[in-house]
Amino acid sequence: MSELNRALQTSSLAACRQVWRRICRLGFALGLFGSVWSLSAGVSAQTLVPLTDVQQVEAGADHTCALMNSGEVYCWGINQYGQLGDGSTTDRLTPVAVSGLSSATAIEAGQDHTCALVAGGVVYCWGRNSSGQLGDDSTTDRLTPVAVSGLIGATAIVAGGIHSCALMNSGAVHCWGWNGEGQLGDGTLPGIRPFPAPVLIDKGLFSNGFETP
Repeated sequence: MSELNRALQTSSLAACRQVWRRICRLGFALGLFGSVWSLSAGVSAQTLVPLTDVQQVEAGADHTCALMNSGEVYCWGINQYGQLGDGSTTDRLTPVAVSGLSSATAIEAGQDHTCALVAGGVVYCWGRNSSGQLGDDSTTDRLTPVAVSGLIGATAIVAGGIHSCALMNSGAVHCWGWNGEGQLGDGTLPGIRPFPAPVLIDKGLFSNGFETP
């Protein structure tokens, strides 16, 4: 308990993340110690109004994002890895616009990353990338959206904890990120894949929809 007490005596959310993260966040929410959260730039508590004109909302582990009818995306919550996409690592109590996105048609939130499908079938992701879950052929965290490498023609997206997948207009599925339990479906195990690869299937196991040998 002494380690937890030391964390609670500080006003640093970063310190709290190292010790029972959710308990520490509850302490901030209840006002038990100083908050390091930040409202959106130019926003005061007196000017806050309900968020409207939303067509989709998605929640990650500790952040939330909303797709607006305009195609813009707004996110709020923990921003340790840039999962809010506003070009910073500042945690936000109120929504901030994701930088550079104006034609999104769908969004998905993973544990600490976020992805958006935009008009034309391109997918952009941002946030934590330790396992290649952003799909940009790197493991570098991104504070703003980056295009998933070589992926064109996506019609739907989904995000797991630390991996992501896209349904293609061909009917194929491509996945990328952490593959510790075979969740990418590409026939390999274990490891990471920082770029999309098609999900593979043994045709001999199925008859419906496949030609059997």
